[in-house]
Amino acid sequence: MAAEDAPAVSLTVRADEHDGWNIRIDVRHFRFSPDSVGGAAVLGSGHAHLFVDGEKVARVYGSWYHLSADDVPPGARTLTVGLYADDHTAWAVDGVPVQDAVPLPGLPSGDPQVGEQPDRSLDLRVVEGAVRPEPGRVELRKGDVLDIRITSDTDDELHVHGVNRTAAVKAGSTTTLRVALDRSGLFEVEMHRSGLVLTQLVVR
Repeated sequence: MAAEDAPAVSLTVRADEHDGWNIRIDVRHFRFSPDSVGGAAVLGSGHAHLFVDGEKVARVYGSWYHLSADDVPPGARTLTVGLYADDHTAWAVDGVPVQDAVPLPGLPSGDPQVGEQPDRSLDLRVVEGAVRPEPGRVELRKGDVLDIRITSDTDDELHVHGVNRTAAVKAGSTTTLRVALDRSGLFEVEMHRSGLVLTQLVVR
């Protein structure tokens, strides 16, 4: 097949003001075929895969997709889209995969600066699987900067859902994670490996 008649794809990404990114996938000589996934490969049809720094994060069956910040590790990342046939083989032209890649834009609010004073602070302890104080809800205002300080008797990873902030927790040491709460909602704070819920943040 001539290259000009082969499937092609391009990617447009914009940060969403509430969570993550809105993604537009423009295709040429290609149609999305969600009803026949798993069937035989048909020229010019199939679905797309999204990758962040080479790791697959989603399968997509249309031109628009919302990627949640919870699905993307913090830091500068590259978002790649590739076209795949219904049998999940990658479309390629002369051995080159049909794909497009763009830098993943930063979210609208940047991380708070280290030198800034937080609006609130929260001290937590985990001992033998028990959380102190016991898990509850913390009321906050949109725009607040929160310091979460945690001491644990085991290694783990602190994770704040919704704003997608994480920090490594070392046993016996106190870890401080500063979070800018730039959107309203109910967000869980948990230990990522053990799944232990530490508290919930209510942001209004």
